[in-house]
Amino acid sequence: LHGDRVPPGFPRDLGLAMAQAWRLHQRTRGLEVVNEVSGLAGTTLDLPGIYHAVARALAPLIAFEFLGVALLDPERGELRLIAIVVSPDNPGGGQTRDIRLPSAGTVAQWVAEQRVALRFDDLSDPRLPPVSRERFRGRGFHSGVLAPLVSQGGVIGMLFVGHHRPRAFGDEDVEILTEVARPVAWAIE
Repeated sequence: LHGDRVPPGFPRDLGLAMAQAWRLHQRTRGLEVVNEVSGLAGTTLDLPGIYHAVARALAPLIAFEFLGVALLDPERGELRLIAIVVSPDNPGGGQTRDIRLPSAGTVAQWVAEQRVALRFDDLSDPRLPPVSRERFRGRGFHSGVLAPLVSQGGVIGMLFVGHHRPRAFGDEDVEILTEVARPVAWAIE
């Protein structure tokens, strides 16, 4: 400081430093969640218990209204969707549903084939196949992230978070969900 004047670049530098500190904090918290989820593989929890533990661990990092785990059954050409409907007021709670759906022509099939995460900001995203677009619209979801669950070199399913609001997720959410999907796949396996 020069007397009572703030140097001209100070506000910008302060903003950049605060943004860097926030990213570091989020990255650290993300690693803590990955470690927490990794520990689930050694527990005696059943699969619904693991899914709810994942939802509780992710809730402080990603603002989602729905978490789902879709397991692929290539022999039947189906997805077994374990849906956890989460209340924004109670992210650790929620109801569990077990639904079987055809996998052909779905965004889940695309994620499995491409082996990469997919974020869609609204239902007009051209990567969303019509059948998936209609399912998301029917459930009221306007944005989401799907991350592949990879085990023993193959995609066994995907981890999905959804929101009723368009553009609810950012690149950081994709990164966190992708990192968490690895130990979730191990715990399922």
